[in-house]
Amino acid sequence: MKTIVILSTEPWGKMLLSKMHYAIELAKLEQKVYFVNPPVNENFSTLIQKGNMVSGVQLLYMKPLKHALFLRHKVFPLYKLIMRRYANRIRMITGGKIDELWNFNPHSFPDVKAFEASKNILLLYDFYKGRHVEFAVKQADIVFSPSQLILDYYKRFNPASHFLQHGLGASFVKFSKESLQSLTNSKQGELKKVGYTGNLLRQAIHTNLLQQIISAHPGIEFHIWGPYTKVGNNVTDINENLHTDLKQFISFLQKTTHVFLHGVTEQEALAKAMQDMDVFLFVYSANADMNAASNSHKLLEYISTGKTVVSTYVSTYKGTALLEMCKDENELPALFNQVKDNISQYNSIDKQQARISYALNNSYAAQIDKIEKLLYKK
Repeated sequence: MKTIVILSTEPWGKMLLSKMHYAIELAKLEQKVYFVNPPVNENFSTLIQKGNMVSGVQLLYMKPLKHALFLRHKVFPLYKLIMRRYANRIRMITGGKIDELWNFNPHSFPDVKAFEASKNILLLYDFYKGRHVEFAVKQADIVFSPSQLILDYYKRFNPASHFLQHGLGASFVKFSKESLQSLTNSKQGELKKVGYTGNLLRQAIHTNLLQQIISAHPGIEFHIWGPYTKVGNNVTDINENLHTDLKQFISFLQKTTHVFLHGVTEQEALAKAMQDMDVFLFVYSANADMNAASNSHKLLEYISTGKTVVSTYVSTYKGTALLEMCKDENELPALFNQVKDNISQYNSIDKQQARISYALNNSYAAQIDKIEKLLYKK
């Protein structure tokens, strides 16, 4: 049994992100997993406090460090020294020995050597620049990212950098396998239901395009899962100010009768409900997204259903037939209409099989196996 510490940029909540999925999957492999939540606004008596056990994962919480941003960017040597105390406390809780450190949070913990882990893995999911991130990249034994854009920038600091696609959660794997067995009985018809998942408070969403498509098709149901308020939202900073256009978009969705806002939904229920969709939408603005819309976790979940994904341009999927995407964002409504008018062709058995097979090859269990093989050069 290995002791694994996962450092996260987002707190554990109902909406599970990659780091939570990895923690759950590693715990299933009977590893001892500690999940370190980012600093929270609570008056802890110690630097690190133990929380609940969730899905076999021990949650840990950090006491916020005052003036952390100033220290990290202006007095980096002092910041590293202070954060070493946090690392030491985490090591004490784990029993003094860490086999693998999975660092999704180089902002709080750029100095991974402080954990004295046998192996240091850095996973970069968002394109942040800064001396502290460069420092973390240099210290890592290996670096992974689902964005080639991020890798192209940071590979100069560590040649042991690899592209690793997002992972597919266990609930989606289960329903994907079931769908693969029943595709021969599929009945193709008209487009009735369109799905969208994710944080609706994300500034990268091309709200004008999404609103345009929804308004043009009152006869189609648009089902949307994910947070649309700050209440119970573990992926949006509660102190972040929302733009007026985003507030107006949420209001439009709430008032439109053929839009169904399901809010944050547990993974099992979400995966099951998504199987009933005919098409999915991905509508990000490359200019507004920090990763230039180069990839997204939700896309693999869309693909796992076998159904067509109508999308703005996503560089990771260039040259594949997995998405129906357009390079010019303004062409998306026309592309959606084309898919709508030819839904039987776009959701053919062969195309659904190819999509589902691709997604299953990228389950979290499969991604862990890929990480371990590269990490230990098996």
